[in-house]
Amino acid sequence: MTTLALLVSSLMVAQVGGQPTRAELESRWRSEYPMAVAELTRIAENFQAKGSIMFRFMSGEIMTTNSLTVAAVADKKVVVKDKRTSEAPKQPRKPYQSDVSCKTKEYSFVLNKADPSLPYLIQYYGESPDSRFENIFSIYANASTTYGERTFLDRVNHPSFSVKSVESLHRSDGEVVRIEFSLNEKDYEEAGSVILDPAKHWAILDVDVHMKGKELGKFHYTSKTKYRDLGGTVFFPNHVEYFGKTDDPDHYEHRVLDLDDIRLENVSPEIFRLTGYGLPDIPLKPLKSASFFSYQNPVLWVSLFLAAVSFGLLWITRNRKAATSI
Repeated sequence: MTTLALLVSSLMVAQVGGQPTRAELESRWRSEYPMAVAELTRIAENFQAKGSIMFRFMSGEIMTTNSLTVAAVADKKVVVKDKRTSEAPKQPRKPYQSDVSCKTKEYSFVLNKADPSLPYLIQYYGESPDSRFENIFSIYANASTTYGERTFLDRVNHPSFSVKSVESLHRSDGEVVRIEFSLNEKDYEEAGSVILDPAKHWAILDVDVHMKGKELGKFHYTSKTKYRDLGGTVFFPNHVEYFGKTDDPDHYEHRVLDLDDIRLENVSPEIFRLTGYGLPDIPLKPLKSASFFSYQNPVLWVSLFLAAVSFGLLWITRNRKAATSI
């Protein structure tokens, strides 16, 4: 019903003659957007996708993962990077490695193997996940609602969020909406534009914003996202290209994510367990020791047997002494 309501609402503007005014378009976006974000978030909570990703960091280092797997089922999330390598200026390319980062409600683990032919080794296994895991995971799964480690809805809901303009644009793939805005928080400022697609639950298509923060400095963030139609009204980001630039033209970030195998069901539970990577299940808490007086404790039975023998010998010895004295 949620999806149908969003689609009907998105088509109403096209059915009414003439272009909507800015006030009408902004009102429509503000009323539909929270529900649309909830739908996009729901889609990203149950999926598995495979592909590749490339990072170019400000230092000049380039990291490439040729076999990437990302999956989520409810509160379980995992990122598997096979055939991951990197190279830096004036340095040879590093050998392939593999990494696994997994987070669930009960436990988290990080695995690594220095060579594809070697078994995985546990780097971390416990109850406290990496504090940055959610931000990293959002890069792979939440481009429809998030950029710069923060949802657009969170920005919209901030008291300092101010809309400068809202306009409808017609592109080859249909109507999109461009929102120009500014955001002024205590130690952070942001100004620019975001292009959303009403036909895809108001998913983020383009971002072009200038950021300024106490620790961040000046930063220009741009990204473009494409989507795969998975049938019905379900869309998932399958290509995301991002640039992050500072005032220094030689220092920038570049990231390209491509997902070519996306499914929303039949995710194996093993991908969220150590056993899925050739490792034994390890309890986070030591198993409770069985009581000494448990009937399943063999030492108890041996002790009882020896005690019975001892009492038997004592009884025989006493009877013999009594008979002799008589």
